[in-house]
Amino acid sequence: MSEMTNLFKVQDVIYRTEVFENFNEIKKKTIESDDIFANFETEPYRPQGAFKLKFKSYDETVFLENYGNPFVEVHMKRKTLVIEENENKIALKFYSYNNYRDVSKKFFRTRREISYLTFNIKRKTFYSGELRLKKKVKISSKMSIHKTDLRNLSIYNNLMYFYMTSKDGDSIRLRDEVITTFLNRVAERTGTKFDTELDNNDKFYQLYLKFSGIKYPDAFSKFKSFYTPKKEIKENGNNLVTWFMNKNNLKGTKIRELLNKYNNIDLNGIITFYRLFDQDLFNNINIESFLSEKYNNYYSDYCPTFENVSKKEKENIVKILNTSNSETVLNSLWDHLQYKESLIKYGEYIKITATNYDDYVKEHSEWSTLVQSYRSGVVTRFYGEDSYLIEKPITHNGETYYPVLLKTTEQYEGESMVQSNCVRTYSEKPYCFIVSLRNGSVTGDNRASIEFRYGVDGLKVVQKLGKYNKGLSEEWLSPIHELEGFANYLYSKNMIKLPEMSKRFPNGKTIKCFAEFKEDGKIKNMFPVWSNDNSLLENEPDYNLFEDLP
Repeated sequence: MSEMTNLFKVQDVIYRTEVFENFNEIKKKTIESDDIFANFETEPYRPQGAFKLKFKSYDETVFLENYGNPFVEVHMKRKTLVIEENENKIALKFYSYNNYRDVSKKFFRTRREISYLTFNIKRKTFYSGELRLKKKVKISSKMSIHKTDLRNLSIYNNLMYFYMTSKDGDSIRLRDEVITTFLNRVAERTGTKFDTELDNNDKFYQLYLKFSGIKYPDAFSKFKSFYTPKKEIKENGNNLVTWFMNKNNLKGTKIRELLNKYNNIDLNGIITFYRLFDQDLFNNINIESFLSEKYNNYYSDYCPTFENVSKKEKENIVKILNTSNSETVLNSLWDHLQYKESLIKYGEYIKITATNYDDYVKEHSEWSTLVQSYRSGVVTRFYGEDSYLIEKPITHNGETYYPVLLKTTEQYEGESMVQSNCVRTYSEKPYCFIVSLRNGSVTGDNRASIEFRYGVDGLKVVQKLGKYNKGLSEEWLSPIHELEGFANYLYSKNMIKLPEMSKRFPNGKTIKCFAEFKEDGKIKNMFPVWSNDNSLLENEPDYNLFEDLP
């Protein structure tokens, strides 16, 4: 085999040197005690045998000067990135070499890692994998072929952390540039052309499809995130869409059109509702009902089947879909059908009676509240008689923003539905409250969900997010800042208080509780907790975002 020709190479070496004193100083502190034998001198905890750090350096010269010094901890990490080729293959490789020695130790520890993406020109096949070595001894290795999603390759993830320092001193991430160079070289050597406006992940998948002889639609990228076995596709005329339809027992020109033309569709949602309806009823649904601004093409072999749905209810679902302009309605209807299944088990024999989107929103909120009541009861929160003052409208740049303080289970559920987040799970938390800030109308859908957290020093906004947990544009910042200042004023004047909560269960039982800053000895808790020692209540702070709805 001929030698490899280098097409691209960059190397980055990081040195870290930690120089320690050659003695261990004992810092003394007297502990008072009535026992005369306990009046001894001690020091704050430090691991036994630790040395005091003098200084740390990232300079190569300091590293070399102290390479053999036993009172120095030395680290060297070298990262090398290459693209090389010969007549048989093109290879993208990432080498990582780590060599380090701890202070006071004699021997160095060496670790090597190689991750790669190689294209065999003769077989027209991509190989990917990684190799780990301890000095020259192999620790582990793995190799894969026929991968379709570039993001699942180890080299892709390794390149995410690979930077090069420019002449101006800026850090430049190389991943996209290097992968583009590699894929373009593969296309050049094989005489292949990419479709226009494809990102690297789609280019990689398109090469796989072309080299495998698979017929694919214009909107092909939605299929790359799951396994597409070449043998099965070959049995279906080497057609990707035909294979997917036969695999999931899908028929008709309507669904074939969806799969051929659009990437931004919900594959599981389409399959679920196709199986729920007959083909004729499915074909009556507007195509726009299955589309979303963001790619939502998650797919698994399991799609739920819903029973106890009458023909009239199915017709109503079609009407709801066709009167909706919400891109989340498909997921929401999936939840709606799950609510129906759950409520039937509880003995609530409800029917889908809504025939348009607006009536459906009300029905969904009612069902959601009813389901929640069976799971954990209906919550009502109280923040003091004057807490309504926080809902004073805010005017900014000619726009009016309406703060709404969420107090009931129904309000929390409604906010979650509009925003597609899990604000609903915050209804029982003692350490915070949620304000829904709405632009233009007190019932409007253009809103920000804002979490205020109680602290010993006042209130603090810890989350302010829009729909789908997206960040907010600049026009929201001033109204939210004004709202935060006003909320802190009300809190300082005891007009907004720590929450009180009542929780009513279907069996008629009601529990009541109030939040407080408990003290453990002389230490006051950072956040309030429910006063009741009750397992039904949520006391622990949740530091996560308003998570997306399932």
